[in-house]
Amino acid sequence: MARSGAHAIVMGGSMAGLLAARVLADYYERVTVIERDNVGTWAEPRKGTPQDRHVHGFWARGLHTVERLFPGITAELHGGGAVPGDAVGDVNWHQFGGLKLRAATGIGATLMTRPFLESHVRRRALKHQAICLLAGTTVTDLTTDEHHRRVRGVYVLGTGGTREAIEGDLVVDATGRGTQAPRWLEFMGYQRPPETAMRIDLVYATRTFRRLTNRPTIGHIIIGTPPILRRGGFCFAVEDSRWQVTLVGFLGEEPPTDPEGFADYAGSLPNAEIHDVVRSCEPLDDIRLYKFASNLRRHYERLAAFPEGYLVIGDALCSFNPAYGQGMTVAALEVEALEACLAAGTPPALVAPHFFKRAAQVIDVPWRLTSGEDFRFPQVVGRRPPLLSLLNAYVTRVHHAATVDPVVCRAFFEVASLTRRPERLLQPEILWRVLTARPALST
Repeated sequence: MARSGAHAIVMGGSMAGLLAARVLADYYERVTVIERDNVGTWAEPRKGTPQDRHVHGFWARGLHTVERLFPGITAELHGGGAVPGDAVGDVNWHQFGGLKLRAATGIGATLMTRPFLESHVRRRALKHQAICLLAGTTVTDLTTDEHHRRVRGVYVLGTGGTREAIEGDLVVDATGRGTQAPRWLEFMGYQRPPETAMRIDLVYATRTFRRLTNRPTIGHIIIGTPPILRRGGFCFAVEDSRWQVTLVGFLGEEPPTDPEGFADYAGSLPNAEIHDVVRSCEPLDDIRLYKFASNLRRHYERLAAFPEGYLVIGDALCSFNPAYGQGMTVAALEVEALEACLAAGTPPALVAPHFFKRAAQVIDVPWRLTSGEDFRFPQVVGRRPPLLSLLNAYVTRVHHAATVDPVVCRAFFEVASLTRRPERLLQPEILWRVLTARPALST
């Protein structure tokens, strides 16, 4: 394939950055990943991803992209202890007052901790001869031409405190939600991207427990019915024979960080499965808290001008309510959008606008899905789309029908996993089943 340039720079060595580096390695002679944290190929939490100590979901659609970029990695994950299963048949989903059917759907689930997944992806990425990692290195600014029309590289500050310039033909910003891109654009004379924010005040509290049995159930997901209950919980079987339990609070609810309060909070959920794990299993660590104030989307696709040789990707582009588990999968799909731009031979001056347009299309569907759910809470401020109340009423009936109808249940998870578009739930066959279902619901 034709080369796009000699050197690409990726700022940020998280999932979006590592996957982007692997794609860029097919089009650039060298790819340098610059990561602020001192990371290696080992699996451990790090400062740059404070959410990585908590339950993470990675839909099969996202893992499929990772497998394509790193053939055989799924088997490596399973061999290292990640827990495989069916995302529906092997997981208890309690939502909207009922348990989804435990029918096999073929929608795969691979459960593991975020550091475990990231370490495997990092190790595989660094095996590529074109990719190198600068760990413990902070990007302080961009380097540009005289008129700021083109980004030519970055300034970095290494662990020794020395500031130096690194030149590149393309700089990809995967530094996450706290990216400096809007500030840098403003300094260079460009507009900051318009932003859409939705304050949800989500709080996670997480603890791991010893998992002694190999039960068929590999996960429990409990979400209270909005807007009445602003609590939920996730319990996933992960590597090293552990349960990872994350309790969730929205909009003023906050799970306690003391053991008894943690257990009582789990007991307040509308299903006893997670409470049973917390009460019966040996705890392996302390309870850790994580706070997420708001969903945030930056609309780079709306900018009239943008410097050449620069892109923004991953959470730096859009960060979702993590309770829906869409973030890593969307990042993988954004990387596919970047790959499509490069494969099409897009001229360097047009890569940014073409990519941002494609990425916006990737983001649109999960953003509508997750924001629609968050808008069920009247406390969430934002512009509600037309007919939202009608759509949410129908989605509630989809949830209810999925407790008794396997066809509806599969269709729901095809959409939730980003395998099918939301229109799937409005097809005549599904519509009829939803409207005629007669579920028996609890609270």
